Amino acid sequence: MIKLYVFLGSPRAFNVMAVASHLGLEYQTQALNPAKGEHMTPAYGALNPNKRIPTLEEDGFVLWEANAITQYLASKKPESGLLPADAKARADVTRWQFWSASSWEQGCSMIAYERVVKGLLGLGGPDAAKVKEGEELFTKFATVLNDHLKGHNCVVGNSPTLADFAIGPWLNFAERAAYPVAPYAEIKRWHSAFMELPACQKALAAIPR
Repeated sequence: MIKLYVFLGSPRAFNVMAVASHLGLEYQTQALNPAKGEHMTPAYGALNPNKRIPTLEEDGFVLWEANAITQYLASKKPESGLLPADAKARADVTRWQFWSASSWEQGCSMIAYERVVKGLLGLGGPDAAKVKEGEELFTKFATVLNDHLKGHNCVVGNSPTLADFAIGPWLNFAERAAYPVAPYAEIKRWHSAFMELPACQKALAAIPR
């Protein structure tokens, strides 16, 4: 049985849970609460030395980093198309996963941390300078994504891939964290359709309100 250690509500947790659901894989979740330091225990550190979330455990195999986890999950159902067999299409999906981790997430996570996460963890109010930096990064990379999505319903190809699942969950904070997303009609159109996927609805329903 696949076990996913997750911080429910985080985009990375949403990514791995939604992918597992989309693939029809059976899995169980172990929710960890960073506010209580549950990811800092020696037991969890033995699984993930970075003490970050999420982590996958299956029959003694342990894997961390959300995009590595989703690639592993997709390899179980290659016919799904989430990670294409064609070398060029596969590289394209991987490229957008890397872009999400190296670029897109910078601005999204910075804004969400300042405007949402700090309050949840009792770490005080947002740092205006950090919010400004995050918004500048968001604008820079949202422009790239918005231009790419013109004429496309998915990030790569004509059906959802791991690229959509890597990038999309970060926009779940858009309203609550007040991302400057208003000018990006293509992103809003794409994300709205992405969130209608049954797997996304299932992942969304798992988040405590």
